[in-house]
Amino acid sequence: MEFEDDFFRNILESLEIGIYFTDRDRKIVYWNRGAERITGYTSAEVIGRRCADNILSHVDDEGRNLCESGCPIAKAMQDGKLQVAEIYLHHKDGYRVPVSVRAFPVRDTKGNIVGAVEMFNENTARLAAIERIEELEKLAYIDHLTGLANRRYAEIELRKRLDEMQRYGWPFGVIMIDIDHFLSLIHISEPTRL
Repeated sequence: MEFEDDFFRNILESLEIGIYFTDRDRKIVYWNRGAERITGYTSAEVIGRRCADNILSHVDDEGRNLCESGCPIAKAMQDGKLQVAEIYLHHKDGYRVPVSVRAFPVRDTKGNIVGAVEMFNENTARLAAIERIEELEKLAYIDHLTGLANRRYAEIELRKRLDEMQRYGWPFGVIMIDIDHFLSLIHISEPTRL
């Protein structure tokens, strides 16, 4: 059974994930509707430009620009292997979008690498889950009145330090301060009545 190019193009255009193809010089030669939706850039705005032109400004968790070094597409073409990353891209409207990226090389019939494909999808649910976990940890380990670590946190840290001492021989010390009548030290004002 023989398929025409339009058949495959229609499949790629119907996908919700972003997909783009680059040539060996990282010039974008295909950009699907999923990529348009996730990034805000139309295919007319990106086709013919190089991904290294920082259109998407891929950055990692620490804010390092991956287009200059560490680009998944460049690495896929260099290594000849699939590259997987959790990164951020720059939306046309100016905000960052967390995405899961899979980049892999495209080979000709002789096995030579002639370009690459990057598939990406939004990862906002993962980011929201991480933020929620951090918020819950803060609630579990931080005293809401003082903003200091609570007893549960102190016990966990003490267990960690004891374990490190037993495994590696690392010494540590503990300083404890007991403040009596703590609430009387905090000035609580009564609302005045008119």
